[in-house]
Amino acid sequence: AVGATPFSKVLQELREAKTLQLRVSKNGQSADVWVRAPGLVRREETPQRYQIAAGSRLWDIDETQNSSVASDSPWFISPENQIDLLGLLDVGVKDASALLRARPVERISRDGKDCFVYRVELPAKGHNLEVEAVADAKTLQLLDITARAAGTKRPGGPPLAELTLVAFDPAVGDDKFVVAKSLTEDGRIGKVSASQGIVVLRPMLAKRWTPICREMLLKPGDW
Repeated sequence: AVGATPFSKVLQELREAKTLQLRVSKNGQSADVWVRAPGLVRREETPQRYQIAAGSRLWDIDETQNSSVASDSPWFISPENQIDLLGLLDVGVKDASALLRARPVERISRDGKDCFVYRVELPAKGHNLEVEAVADAKTLQLLDITARAAGTKRPGGPPLAELTLVAFDPAVGDDKFVVAKSLTEDGRIGKVSASQGIVVLRPMLAKRWTPICREMLLKPGDW
């Protein structure tokens, strides 16, 4: 495989897709990720808890709490490239240039496909990681990327993080990237504007009842 295609070409194949469906596994938990060009991302842990990114903005949404908190997207690179696909692994790698320049170190057969294997060591927060990527040698379509602590013997248990390509150019509806207008940053579903008589409120998970007054916020689960 010496002299074969650099990994930057594999990544370029991904960037040319209109939509992608990925799965990210980390710390024993997995999340489904949908990407739509040029800069939309939905990372879903459950149908009620997910993140939506549009360009440089990110909304962290928890429908069980009726909350939507906005911040800067950790997956945004630049107006030209938009999404940091490697950043979806969330392992603290800031400079992946060595992986982009890497050429295959071996050739394997997986599920009947002839595949290139790319393997490099990258600096992360306070330690180094061994990042391995596998791609179809014929189509250059990515199969998966895994990250392990550098120096880990193989087999050495599950990787620290793994990104798997589930579908290339799947149909993805607009609703995947919509932040509902009913969601609020502090989780409120409303506030008391007026009351008559004695009215008390007990927040979810609380035992005490509190007399309400005007402008008191109401959240899901309140009695």
